[in-house]
Order: sequence, then structure tokens, then C-alpha cells
Amino acid sequence: MSVPDFQQSFAVFDKDGCLVEWNADFVQEFSVAAPLIKIGASFQDIVSLVYANPGDSAPDLSMDAAQLASHREDVLGNFGKNRQFQYRRGDRVFHVRESLTQSGGIHRLARDVTAERQISEKLAEAERRLKVGASEGSSVP
Repeated sequence: MSVPDFQQSFAVFDKDGCLVEWNADFVQEFSVAAPLIKIGASFQDIVSLVYANPGDSAPDLSMDAAQLASHREDVLGNFGKNRQFQYRRGDRVFHVRESLTQSGGIHRLARDVTAERQISEKLAEAERRLKVGASEGSSVP
């Protein structure tokens, strides 16, 4: 399994969902579709190629074929709307934000938030332990 290593993936699509601008991290995020990534490439074609090769770079490889198909339809069906979501690839978590541009196009940013999530989970666990400890220490015999 190939898990991408990127800081912040960036792409702009026109109102028809065709690629206008992108950075190298976008190519890394969708590495299996790299040969398609050029001006005018459709988001649908890029995503379809990624999901057609789930062993390479599809999100959450623990999904079965039906779950992958449903996830693909969700990604494509909601493209072009202002939205934020996260997806997993291996043990990494990526946060995606898609927003509409003034001309009706789509601005897409994705970044690896794995470290942030791990820190949040550790903080929540520490707070839980602190509350348990405080309640145990406050009981008077």
C-alpha cells in the first residue's frame, strides 16, 4: 500500500470539474492517477482511477468493494459543494476542505492531520484519567 507523504495538497477545478491548477502534493496524494493529472483533467476521472486501483492508494483499505464504491460515489456526488471531511489511508488521516470559488469552480485543500489527531486523543485520555483520579481522591472515608 502506498500512503502519500505530502504537506498540503492543493488543486483548483473549474465549474465543470476540470483541473486548472495544482501543486506537487496533489500529484502525490493521487499518485496512482499521476499520468492523468494535467490541465483539463476531470476530477471524476482522477478519482475513478484511484478507486479502480484500491491496492495502491484508495482511502481506508479495510473497506470491502461495496464500501469503496459507496465512498467513491460520496466523494464524486458531493464534489462542487462547500464541505470538509476526513479520510483514512493506512494509519494516516487526511483532512480535506473543498470550497467554491467566485467563478463557480472548486478549490480543494488536503493535509495530513494524523499527528494532530494523535495529540488530541492523548489529551482526551489524559483529561479522562485526571477526572477519574480527581473523583477518586475526593471521596472521604
